Amino acid sequence: MKASLHPDLKRQLIGGADLLAEVEQVANYLADLMQEIHGGDWRISVNHENCFAMVARDFSDDTGAAS
Repeated sequence: MKASLHPDLKRQLIGGADLLAEVEQVANYLADLMQEIHGGDWRISVNHENCFAMVARDFSDDTGAAS
């Protein structure tokens, strides 16, 4: 019986491009969940150079704000 590789090891063998895509997918998934919970539009920013990921509500198009 052949032992299977751990999923994390498989990802490393596949290559970095797939890991970058997975980070984007996870960030988008989190943004979708936040939208379901809180409403509104959400945006993501992933910067691998500075090791930073952000999911934040986009208030730029909100109407009815106090003047």
